[in-house]
Amino acid sequence: MKIRICVATYGILEKMVNSLSPELIPANVELIHANLVLNDLSAEAKRLEAEGRVDAFVASGGNAATLEHVITSIPIVQIRPNGYDIIGVLRDASLHTDRVGCIFFETSDPELTHALHMLKDLTNLSVTICTYSTRRQLEDIIRDLADQGIRDVIGGSLALQVAAEYGLYGHYIVTEAGLTEAIRTAADLVESRYQEAMQSRQLSSVLNFISEGVIATNQDDVITLCNPSAEKIFGIRSADTVGKKVYDVLTNTRLNIVRQTGIKELDQIQDERNTKVLTNRVPMVADGKVIGALATFRNVYEVEQAEAQIRHKLYARGLVAKHRFEDIIGDSAAMRKAVDAAREYARSDATLLIVGDSGTGKELFAQSIHNASARSGKPFVAVNCAAMTQQLLESELFGYEEGAFTGARRGGKRGVFELADSGTVFLDEIAEISPETQAHLLRVIEQREVMRVGSEKIRPIDIRILSATNQDLWQLVQRGEFRKDLYYRLNILSLKIPPLSQRPEDVPVIFLHYLRRLCPHIDDNTLRDLSGLPELRKYSWPGNTRELRNIAERFSVLSRTNLHYRQIILESLSPDAGTGGVEPNGEETSPAEPLDAEEILAAIQACGGNKTQAARMLGIGRSTLWRRMKELEM
Repeated sequence: MKIRICVATYGILEKMVNSLSPELIPANVELIHANLVLNDLSAEAKRLEAEGRVDAFVASGGNAATLEHVITSIPIVQIRPNGYDIIGVLRDASLHTDRVGCIFFETSDPELTHALHMLKDLTNLSVTICTYSTRRQLEDIIRDLADQGIRDVIGGSLALQVAAEYGLYGHYIVTEAGLTEAIRTAADLVESRYQEAMQSRQLSSVLNFISEGVIATNQDDVITLCNPSAEKIFGIRSADTVGKKVYDVLTNTRLNIVRQTGIKELDQIQDERNTKVLTNRVPMVADGKVIGALATFRNVYEVEQAEAQIRHKLYARGLVAKHRFEDIIGDSAAMRKAVDAAREYARSDATLLIVGDSGTGKELFAQSIHNASARSGKPFVAVNCAAMTQQLLESELFGYEEGAFTGARRGGKRGVFELADSGTVFLDEIAEISPETQAHLLRVIEQREVMRVGSEKIRPIDIRILSATNQDLWQLVQRGEFRKDLYYRLNILSLKIPPLSQRPEDVPVIFLHYLRRLCPHIDDNTLRDLSGLPELRKYSWPGNTRELRNIAERFSVLSRTNLHYRQIILESLSPDAGTGGVEPNGEETSPAEPLDAEEILAAIQACGGNKTQAARMLGIGRSTLWRRMKELEM
């Protein structure tokens, strides 16, 4: 932005402005001259202002006084000599004379004449200080000084010009430093006004746009602001309310109380003008003093509608259970027994504890139970309690208020229990939660209410809680590592998922399911033969179905370039061989033999270019894949 500054020049000041070095002027400043004096300046200055051709005026002495009478909308900066300027001009005058007259316009800075009185004693000069308001007065003063035998005069451009006409020697009070300082000050004022105007327009746009009603009052409880949403909510007009006492407009307001006490009141219900609103009231503080109060308003009915829409959007965004009982594969008696029990539990709303080794499909059962229950179609939210720190887990489960801890999101955050309201929460790895979190969870289960971290407000919730673990919770209770009361609340219903080692007859069925989905390049008869290999049934499957799926995925990649299908599968059954096996803790192993470029390329192509999925199919970590690709210069 180019700032246009008009310097009201005359005589010596005009020459000084013309001789200014460009380096002394801010790069964003354009100087405009007005070579006029006193009343001659008024019409030109008003014209420049009206046409919007300047952003600020800079002047000295009488010109500055004239501008202050006629300019109303833009800044006027007076060139003010400082102490060093005054000392310098007094010193210069003392080289010529021992008597000097100082002549200034009558409305000039009083500090200037005060400084002259203070500093004249530092020299041997006899100083006579005079002020004028018209040219006639100026001529009379000059003539009188001359009659007194004073031959040197200190002053502004006009004073020195008249003095010269009477044969007196002039010393100009304005210096180059004072002039450039005034120009810089004017530029800063214009920039500051521009920023304030931008902020004001932004604030006005925000207040006009937001759906919340906003009403603000000053320290006398007089309404100073009422935005369009407040007008709509209460059926009032800003023009009729601004300037009135707030309690004369809103019968049940407490803004005056908040202003008096300085204590904010959040999430309050207020009945006003036959409308029930949710309101937040806060004091407005400046320099440590309460200068007013502000309130926001939302129609309670609209809040309820918005929350319902949010739940719908959350559901649409993926907080859903995707699997059903029909997706559970297995014909063994053990699996049929588990599925039958789960179908029965879906008819209940009691808490359920699902127990099973890693990789047995505990979440698959949880989703199926939800979709077969009366809560089907409502949110399903799953949380792995072992995947985050306890502080993070608490904030995820219970939510938090703004400022509850360092890094807390502005406005706070709703937790899992609030997000799942009317639906189901699945807490996987429940044995990993801390004693403190166990106590908070117990309250949620017993009271069906939640309190956000950093809040004192209790929020009622309607949820069903399903939990899962691969540990023996009762043993943890016996060792004092898990609360007994929480154990009983979680274990009202219990469902055990049998591991693959206890149902080997399900291995061929599940493996064939994975192969058909992953290996369209192999005919179905071959896939049936491969899934029926006796080695598959004899294997202990420490990683259960997760390990079985990993082997199928690895086979789908390697079988595109290696036709020894049986060998690929048999090698995959040994974790030590590094062919996609899974350790008992469920973690994938790295291949003992380095993968070649053909295998890696086939995996990446099979995964549509997704290297993370490709690494998983190959049974290695993503970093291992990147390292091997770098070695192969892929």
